[in-house]
Amino acid sequence: MTASRACRLLGCVLLAGGALLLSPRTRPATSAEADAPPHATVLFDSIVVFNPVFAPDTNGVGVVFRYYFSIADSESIHVFIHMSPTGRSDTIDVVQDIVWAEPRVFHEAEWTGIVDDVVQPEGDYTAHFRGTVFSGVPTGRVLSNQRQVRIDVTPPQVEILDVDPRSYTPTLPIHESVVPEIRLRVSQSRLEDVVGVYVLDSQSFVRDSLGVSGGFNGDGEYLVRCESCAGVELEDGLYTLQAFGNDAAGNSTTSVDSLDKNIEGPQIDLTHPPGSSLVFQFADSLVGIVSDRQVVDSLTLVVVGADSTDMVLTPRGGVPAPEVEFFVDVSTLLQPEGVYEVQLQAQDADGVSDSLEVTITIDRTPPRPPRLQPPLPDETVSQTIQASVVFDDADVVGLDVSGGADPPQRIAVPDPTLPIPFTRTLNPGSNTLRLEALDRAQNLSAATVANVAFTTSVGVTAPERFRAGQSIEVNVGDDPASSVTVRVLALDGSLVHIFQGASNQVVYTFTWDLLTAEGRRVKNGAYLLHVNVVYPGGSRATFRKMIAVVE
Repeated sequence: MTASRACRLLGCVLLAGGALLLSPRTRPATSAEADAPPHATVLFDSIVVFNPVFAPDTNGVGVVFRYYFSIADSESIHVFIHMSPTGRSDTIDVVQDIVWAEPRVFHEAEWTGIVDDVVQPEGDYTAHFRGTVFSGVPTGRVLSNQRQVRIDVTPPQVEILDVDPRSYTPTLPIHESVVPEIRLRVSQSRLEDVVGVYVLDSQSFVRDSLGVSGGFNGDGEYLVRCESCAGVELEDGLYTLQAFGNDAAGNSTTSVDSLDKNIEGPQIDLTHPPGSSLVFQFADSLVGIVSDRQVVDSLTLVVVGADSTDMVLTPRGGVPAPEVEFFVDVSTLLQPEGVYEVQLQAQDADGVSDSLEVTITIDRTPPRPPRLQPPLPDETVSQTIQASVVFDDADVVGLDVSGGADPPQRIAVPDPTLPIPFTRTLNPGSNTLRLEALDRAQNLSAATVANVAFTTSVGVTAPERFRAGQSIEVNVGDDPASSVTVRVLALDGSLVHIFQGASNQVVYTFTWDLLTAEGRRVKNGAYLLHVNVVYPGGSRATFRKMIAVVE
């Protein structure tokens, strides 16, 4: 006996490639079969059923039959396939009617479950296969078989009954070693249905897929444990729990709940003063905002030390909320000079807390005075003086300079270990310059005082061997002039260049690039500087000086 024949006699069942392959099987003979000769074959060789459980849709996707039969080369066959509800004999649809079907090749037929544009009711259906063999004329031999399919349009119904705990705080003793559990109720299901729970984050990304404990066994209540919720895979946040039920026909249903994994306490932001290491002469206040996904339940200020002080802060709004502002006056609490370790502690409604540590230094000790390096001269003939200072304190952040003709100035000190240069314009006669160091607590040092006398002379000075970029300086005496005009003349008396100033100064400086007023380069040689000074009231003075351009 061949294996193929043995399989047919035993009624083998094979599931492969998503198709249900049932061996041919006998059924009660019809009247036509009863009239067939005793040697008539009553079975198709094979019938493969693809998508035996399906939900009809408008695209016509349904069940596909793939069948095969073998007859003599001289014979042909009339294949007729029709559908009827299982247990009934009436035909509701003809799937295929082929008069001359070719033997020993696979044929396909499809039934969508839609008859005359009407979707057939949910339930079991039988596909009847009947083949009448011909050899020029009917031989009387009939091949027949049946296959079962099902229309299924009802998904399994899944309902989330409870999430325990729904607000989950694994950092607290109450939830230590606790794994969140989701309790489901399933109805209208079949054993081949798939039921579970997706865990989605706030961005709707699936972070885990959970199966029911003990496997799925049909309608009833089930427990789903979220081990990842208790682990480090899921961080602090609000998660969506989406229970699902999927059947073989592609029908599905969902039910949604949530789980709040709370492992981070309230966020504390200090808005005044900014920073975490603060230095003051006198502490005034701390102002900030506390926020949390839950309600901010409490806020406490702790001054750490031998005599630790706790201060319960009241939100500015007066009531707990997910975001609260706070204000605390620390001027009397941190009155003595010293370093204080301050901790702001906040707790949400679940009891999860967080803290912000701030170091506050109360410093009323002024820095040491800055040192001039090198010292300033007692007298100078230049109206502008340049100098540098150095500091003996590492917390200096600024230098205040006053005196002379310029207004007081504060210069930033980015690095107190390096000399800081400064420039001052002097008044004619004696000038008292004051230099003070400023530290992080805004303490000012004692002043370093330097007296510099600016000695003015009347006339014009310039290098006798003049090069491009050098300056012509006009000193007009102790009283500022209204205007100064400098004409550069060639030896033949022609005008080469002209400079003018009208800023009420006692010293005027003009830089010459050795270009004419038209932008041409002058030649080497001798030139005359002719200077005209006009004083307030209309009096005048004239100066002359010869220079030699050498390039």
